[in-house]
Amino acid sequence: ESILGYSWVYSAMLLPLFTVRCHRLFRRIAIAYGLVLGVSFACFVIFPVTSLGFRPDDVALAALGADPFLIWGLRLNLRFDPPLNLFPSLHLSSITLVALSTGQARRWFGAFAGVIALVVAVSLLTVKQHFVADMLPALALGTAAWAAIVRPHRGPAGPGLAYGWRGPLAYLVFHAAAIFALWIAFRLGLPPGPL
Repeated sequence: ESILGYSWVYSAMLLPLFTVRCHRLFRRIAIAYGLVLGVSFACFVIFPVTSLGFRPDDVALAALGADPFLIWGLRLNLRFDPPLNLFPSLHLSSITLVALSTGQARRWFGAFAGVIALVVAVSLLTVKQHFVADMLPALALGTAAWAAIVRPHRGPAGPGLAYGWRGPLAYLVFHAAAIFALWIAFRLGLPPGPL
């Protein structure tokens, strides 16, 4: 069931598009993303880590007895998210950066993104895509990128930094529409592909 939580890793990186109004703050967030990506890619080359052998195979998935759509979604995820480049978790470092950055724009946006980050962290472990050792440095990397690049932003305070409540609502609609599109693909019988 945690594949539904894992699905947030694909859309949560777009949350600043829906929440951050200030162009200068948004630019800093984009630069911080670049830093997170650069450091992560360097780590992937220097210290390659794989979860191959840790992830479930077809037999283990069949034994789960879960909802067929969730099994289909897990198989799809395992196909498109290879068991490589794990240290640090780019998913978790990005969502950490998102939570801190959107919180800088508006406090409750950060709390909203923080809940998503917690769900993602748990699902990264339960889907068996990451080890705890991948996650702690990811939290540090996302926090460091925010502290070094986004936090020093000295833009206008108040409503100029963030969109109103419609931004997070539009994001939730976007995420739900993506899940619905996957459900339609499942109902149409599109194969998720081999593991």
